[in-house]
Amino acid sequence: WPSAGAAPPPPPPPPPPARPGAKVSPQDEALFLIMMTVLVAYATLTYFLGTHLWGCFIAGMSFACIDKHHWPHHVWVKQTKRATTWMIRIFFSATVAFSIPVSSLLSIDAFLKGSVMGIGPCILTKVLCAPFMGDAKFVIGWAMVGRAEFAYLIAQSAAAADMMDKDTFSIVIWALLYATIFAPFIFRKVLDRYVKRHFNVDNGPQDELKEAEH
Repeated sequence: WPSAGAAPPPPPPPPPPARPGAKVSPQDEALFLIMMTVLVAYATLTYFLGTHLWGCFIAGMSFACIDKHHWPHHVWVKQTKRATTWMIRIFFSATVAFSIPVSSLLSIDAFLKGSVMGIGPCILTKVLCAPFMGDAKFVIGWAMVGRAEFAYLIAQSAAAADMMDKDTFSIVIWALLYATIFAPFIFRKVLDRYVKRHFNVDNGPQDELKEAEH
């Protein structure tokens, strides 16, 4: 143990400065390397337990509590944005897109049934899911309507496993198209209306302004 009069240990050296012209700092590079290592480790482990997707979710959750201006999220997006965009395009064009039966998809029967499924179960059930949330009910509802590409992958996997025939698969694709096309535009509209009604961008919530006046 050091004596009472001993000098404190010197502080750790500062991190090395970023290279001239580098878009990321050494800290960002180190964090990205750690995230990739954790991702591969968890995905490999859960692959033998059932599916690698569990590991991907667990790896993402492992960095969710680093509350430094969403640092891990920004680092991950910056490093993987271009690769992810192109890989998603290639992946879904080579799987879901080529598996869609065009003749069944363009039939009147598939279009009508898919329209009913899209407007009903895919949209209305979500839009009307929060009737007791006040003015935010449609914001919450339309936020739940949006469906990522994962829904198409699930449908394609079910079709590949002979869990649905071509006609049913075509109906599901039409239903998902309704949710995919309409959700972003209407959600943006209802969200803008909600923000304008309840918030003042420059001065904060209108309720707080009213309380301050009284």
